[in-house]
Amino acid sequence: GFLVTQSWVGTARGRVFFIKRLLRLYPAIFLNLILVYFFIAPITVTIPISEYYEMVFQKIPLLLASSIFFEFPNLPSIFEANPKSNFVNLSLWTLFYELMCYVVILVCGVLFGVKRAIPIVTIAYIGYFYHEIFFPITQINLAFIHCAAFLLGSCFFIYQKYIPINVTVAALCLACLAVLFINDIYFLPLYLVSITYLTLYAALCSKYLGNAAKYGDFSYGLYIYAWPVQQTVAILLDFNDKMFLFYMVTSFIVTLIFAVLSWYIVERPAIALKLKLRNI
Repeated sequence: GFLVTQSWVGTARGRVFFIKRLLRLYPAIFLNLILVYFFIAPITVTIPISEYYEMVFQKIPLLLASSIFFEFPNLPSIFEANPKSNFVNLSLWTLFYELMCYVVILVCGVLFGVKRAIPIVTIAYIGYFYHEIFFPITQINLAFIHCAAFLLGSCFFIYQKYIPINVTVAALCLACLAVLFINDIYFLPLYLVSITYLTLYAALCSKYLGNAAKYGDFSYGLYIYAWPVQQTVAILLDFNDKMFLFYMVTSFIVTLIFAVLSWYIVERPAIALKLKLRNI
């Protein structure tokens, strides 16, 4: 939310803003689709490999269409030894809601001005959240929380000059998280505010995290490759609780390799194209 709102303020043109957002999401997703279906998932299939590829080639139109909505169709025989079998990439569900948040920024920016509209939208959204708690119609779900966190990040950007970024407030937020660890849904907005502040504090005040993007921004790649890599590593290592740490380290290293490939093959070129859009 913070960075996307910053992007809007730096662009302030609806068409350019939205194209830039699409370029950030989709090139990496299409490469992810190719690598996961044709190289990662086949390692774990329980049917003949020729039969698997025949099934994939038959579903290519469906795969391409589904990837537009960040949904990879499930295939039989993939990750069957794991608890969440047949799910190709279960983490991608959040990306559709992130795209919808981009639309909110776009609409607010074009119609009302993002600095005026977003705080109002956020207040209304949190108000609706509490309405759903006390007068439930539908169940509060992770998608709702994801969007709330995005809007809070947007508000932090808008009011950043009024928000002190220091260790005292960070410690207070940590204390809040400790208290809220009881997972009481009534305090979820306070939990989200604390998480948002601590994230920004870590990014802005840590000399180590401040230089994290020196060699590239691998965060998106880490996110979209984590699930298939973790599932594959779990099967290959015959995972059990005693090897949890080794499993985590191995999964991270392999995921990072794919994230680096994604960055240099498609993400960085797409960002270079985004920069050219400033002249449109």
